[in-house]
Amino acid sequence: MTVTLPIGIAMAFTVNLLVGIYFAYLCRRLPDDGAYRHWSIACGLYSAGIVMSVTAHLYSDIALFTLLACLSLFSATYALFTGIAKYEHASVQPKLARQTRFFFFVGLGIVTVASTLGSVANAITSLMMAVMLLLCDGAFYQQKKPVQTLFTVIRATLVVHAFVMFFQGTVIFVQMASGGESDTQALFNVTLLSHLLLTIATAALLPLLHTISKKEYWKKVANHDDLTGLLSRRAFIASALDIINQQENGHFSLLIVDIDYFKQINDQYGHQAGDEVLRTLATTLESGTRDNDIVGRLGGEEFAILMPGLSADFAQVVANRMLDRIADNSTTFNDVDIQATVSIGIATSTGIMTTWDELFSQADSALYTAKQRGRNLVFTYTPAMQA
Repeated sequence: MTVTLPIGIAMAFTVNLLVGIYFAYLCRRLPDDGAYRHWSIACGLYSAGIVMSVTAHLYSDIALFTLLACLSLFSATYALFTGIAKYEHASVQPKLARQTRFFFFVGLGIVTVASTLGSVANAITSLMMAVMLLLCDGAFYQQKKPVQTLFTVIRATLVVHAFVMFFQGTVIFVQMASGGESDTQALFNVTLLSHLLLTIATAALLPLLHTISKKEYWKKVANHDDLTGLLSRRAFIASALDIINQQENGHFSLLIVDIDYFKQINDQYGHQAGDEVLRTLATTLESGTRDNDIVGRLGGEEFAILMPGLSADFAQVVANRMLDRIADNSTTFNDVDIQATVSIGIATSTGIMTTWDELFSQADSALYTAKQRGRNLVFTYTPAMQA
């Protein structure tokens, strides 16, 4: 342990310093994302805290080094929390943010006072860092979770780290009460080494979170329509093919939705107004579907919905409900209400294997018929149409 502990200290310092530099680089490239700035500060403060802790151990008669070490380490956990709160425009509850900020400033005062009492400052700082790590876990819990597995690993690391810090603070108090007996010192070394290893793990996981999140972001950009946020044509067809191939003999209803006289809306109100109509329609379509339905924008003013396990009769009911909601909801743009209607074509698989091309062609034919018959209508494909 006498050899392992200095190695752990050196590794923790090096890893945090390198990760801090990496986040500082990201901060320069992505100045609008405050998470990287605060995570860089957290790594820098922790590295500084390690240096101050070693210096305080060498010059134990100078209380200033202990104070600086405790303040740096405690502040590092708060910077970690702030970075989590700002990560990917997170929606951390304002109440949690206020409570954490209050706890941090109170903690700074307590640590400053405790620094005059020798080892008490280290024990109190350990306990306060434990509380702050639990608050960090709470901030992660409130986040949207693009990478569930990685979020779980980071949260588990934070919780275990908090437990270790609680234990470390308790050991220091016991050590003070027992006069620093050897068995207590060995236990303290174990907890300190665990703390260092968990710090290294956290510092290593944060860049991984950035990398995977960016990968998910570009995947989402590639698969989703920029304007409406729905699946793009390519992604929608790929998802539809996966569902159809998995359930070859299942029932599927495909709805193709097209805005009536959309060109007139663009000509009369402008293309920005047309874009707003498209967004409104996308929201209405999504709100009127089930969780296992897929909704996409095929292009222009044309949308599609694939509803697994839905018969033609039920699809007709859903489509008529959508038709009414769209007709009743107007889009407001520059204080002008724009009323839009849609035509919907429906095609349903018959229980015999239906290919995507067949299903799409049938729904498209039904949509064409709905428009021919006056628009603002729902029409379902029937075998008689093929004849």
